[in-house]
Amino acid sequence: MLSAVRLGSIDRHVEQLVDLLLEWQWPDGGWNCDKKPQAHHSSFYESLIPLRGMNAYAQATGDPRVQKSVERVVELFLSHHLYKRSSTGEVISEHFTQLAFPPYWHYDILAGLIGINEAGYLQNSRCKDPLDLLESKTLPGGGFAAETKYFVTNLKAASGVSPINWGPPNPKIQNDYVTVRALGVLKRAGRF
Repeated sequence: MLSAVRLGSIDRHVEQLVDLLLEWQWPDGGWNCDKKPQAHHSSFYESLIPLRGMNAYAQATGDPRVQKSVERVVELFLSHHLYKRSSTGEVISEHFTQLAFPPYWHYDILAGLIGINEAGYLQNSRCKDPLDLLESKTLPGGGFAAETKYFVTNLKAASGVSPINWGPPNPKIQNDYVTVRALGVLKRAGRF
């Protein structure tokens, strides 16, 4: 949906997806495909992509229903400072603190900060902690590393296949893709 909206291709399929996402939004503001009865929280993995798409749609159309939906999912992320349990303040998952490129459908603080920035909430005080964490990952030369990866270049692999090698994860070597994204967020936050 995000790509379609950015390309100006809002058609009945996009509108149908918007309606379905509005219908499927969980009470806490996000989304989750887990239908198990014990699942009672939205998934950050499954909420970030809809946030970005719904925000782009709300900006393009001014639809107040979608803007309210965006505000609800933004509050989900902010109430967790983008990566912490709201109940204890502990890190939800170490994967959330490890930068990757491309992140695909995975979640990390950089991807979360990008989504929050697009929605216009990067200056919210609850972004301070994830911005501090991101800034702390600056390498001596000013860049940022890909600390993990979610792709394989073996075209015979069952999933996670990329025909492009985006670079190895190495916490000591700058990854240009991660660096551009991180510096962009830090600049928008007034930290660059």
